[in-house]
Amino acid sequence: MCYVTRNEKPNLKKIPVYPPLINLIKIKPPKAMSGRNHILNLYKTLLRESQKFASYNFRCYAVRRVRDAFRQNQHVNDPEGVKSLVEEAHKNLEIVKRQTSISQMYRTDKLVIEHRK
Repeated sequence: MCYVTRNEKPNLKKIPVYPPLINLIKIKPPKAMSGRNHILNLYKTLLRESQKFASYNFRCYAVRRVRDAFRQNQHVNDPEGVKSLVEEAHKNLEIVKRQTSISQMYRTDKLVIEHRK
């Protein structure tokens, strides 16, 4: 069996990947991602997912809400407080992903203030 370490790039030619086993391969992110980079990545992901709403009003609200929440909590230094806020943001990200997929199913006509494609 071939194991991949953090510093070693996997040689995909030597590792046989079978379709049922593809979900078992998980590479853990480096520990540095648990700090500032992880939070910035989470912020960008939330903004990106919020832009996927089909409705203009929902889209603007979601983007505004994400920005306001991160701006409001940017000065939190307590590790436990930051951890709980990150967990809450991950839950909100799942909610936004679910709601954007639902909004894509039930599209409406674009509003006058939106650019028509």
